[in-house]
This record gives sequence, structure tokens and C-alpha cells, in this order.
Amino acid sequence: MGAIDYLQQRGIAEVGVLGFSMGGAVGIITAPQSAAIRAVISDGGFARLESAMLGWARERMGLPRWLALPLTRPIITVAGWRLSVRLPEADPIRWVGHIAPRPVFFIHGDRDPYATVADVEALHAAAGEPKVLWRVPEAGHRQVDQHRPAECRERVIGFFERYLVAV
Repeated sequence: MGAIDYLQQRGIAEVGVLGFSMGGAVGIITAPQSAAIRAVISDGGFARLESAMLGWARERMGLPRWLALPLTRPIITVAGWRLSVRLPEADPIRWVGHIAPRPVFFIHGDRDPYATVADVEALHAAAGEPKVLWRVPEAGHRQVDQHRPAECRERVIGFFERYLVAV
């Protein structure tokens, strides 16, 4: 919200948000709170903090799912206590449906261990229209632009041109 305030103080009334990973999740959470955000692109954003942490524990720490799952819930709970918030209330899946009628574009690598295919499909299903989902089977977390750079650039610019630029 501070970034939106900064832009508005400089005369920029409408913005598009392009967020990567956690930034994609933040863009989804922030858009319903600010009418200045006119379009959102989430590249590798997760639906639920628990699933992202589960993926992290499995990918980075090598923990099996049966061990990682019971560890992630207490970590989220304790972190919430320390921050005096209920972290699951900030899950993007709870906010994405409140963005419409502003557009949302989800970019996803199907080999992403942090934001699963199920996550991005749940986000897409919960979002109102207009919405776009682009899945790239060979890409991992935040790798779509590496696997298909020209197409990624074309799709991102095209999305913002369609929804932000007055023609």
C-alpha cells in the first residue's frame, strides 16, 4: 500500500502489479484493498501459505511430506502469534475473488514445488472475470520467463496493454 501511496502522490492514479512468487501473492492480497490497482499478474504466486511452506520444506530441506506437513502448521501458528495476526487469513485464495472486475493473469510453471498446479488452478477458479491462466509444463518456480522468454514478454506486455493502456 505504501508503493501505491507513493505513486499516487506523484500523480499516477492507476497501476498494474506484476509480482513474482511471494510478490504475486502480495499483489493478489493487496488488489482488493486498493482501487488504484487496475490489473494483477501473479507469476509463481501461491494460494495458501501452508502449501508454499510445505513445498519449501520438501524441496529445500528434503523432508518427506509426512514429516513436513505436521511441522508447517505449528510454524505458521507460532509466526502468527509473534506477529499478532492469523496468517491463514492472508492466504491469497481468500482474496483473489475480490479483485474482479479487474483482471488477473496467473503465470505458472507446472514443475513448481512451492506453488503447485492445484494451487494455481484453485486461484484461477476462485478469481472473477476477466482472468487468464498460462501454465508452462516444463518450467519450475519462477522459470516461465527462462523457458519461454519471448512468449512471456509478449503475454505480459499484451495483458497490461489490454487492461491498462487507453487505446
